[in-house]
Amino acid sequence: MKPITLIKHFKLITLVFVLVLSYSCKDDEETPEASQDYFPLDLGNYWVYGEDLNSDQIISDEEKLTNTVINSDYLIKGISYSMIETTDSFGNRLDTLYVRRQGTDYIVYAEDFLEFSADISQAESEVTLLMSNKSIGDTWNYNFVLNSIEFDGELIEGIAVDVEVVFELIQKEISLTTQAGTFNDVIAVEQSINLPFLLDDFESFLPITRFYFAPEVGIILTETDLVVNEDTGETETSQNELIEYSLN
Repeated sequence: MKPITLIKHFKLITLVFVLVLSYSCKDDEETPEASQDYFPLDLGNYWVYGEDLNSDQIISDEEKLTNTVINSDYLIKGISYSMIETTDSFGNRLDTLYVRRQGTDYIVYAEDFLEFSADISQAESEVTLLMSNKSIGDTWNYNFVLNSIEFDGELIEGIAVDVEVVFELIQKEISLTTQAGTFNDVIAVEQSINLPFLLDDFESFLPITRFYFAPEVGIILTETDLVVNEDTGETETSQNELIEYSLN
């Protein structure tokens, strides 16, 4: 199978996290009633997101995607996940994602978007997207091994690069406004990539993404910083915001 580039793989990880908007497995014993739910989920819930790709301050139909809960008890290896289908504004399916809640953690099934590529190995089967009980500055990670890299048009094989995706809780109890309204008690998590010291220069060009979670709603905004000029280090920030949603 043709290996993917390092940048493309990390963009895929970011895309998956941006699209995941819910949890599965409500368990009253594991999740106290008093704790806020940052991924409310019932069958039929949906969230509509948009990104102003043309920078004209208008989000067109072509710039929208919808996440819909189509199954709230989908079993993978004996574990129950919620299935979320992502579609564009024309109804075309873009992706299907699987997530679950464990206490105050929100977990994404990872193998469904990692195993397609032959250049990834020793990948953990799940990614913890949010630990809502953490304090500001706390971190957690996700690890995999990259077995080939395409860099400057040249394919480098026969390697074993340990890659660490780091999540840090950077803000809590903030207010944030999107087209869907104003939300309070928002939590922000930042995702970055750590590479071995030999790839430090390359690491500086990888995207940094921030996810904003509102209680009883889910992800309301993502921001991604990406280097657009390798010579000057100039970065550009794209935003994908919640436009509307419906919760049963």
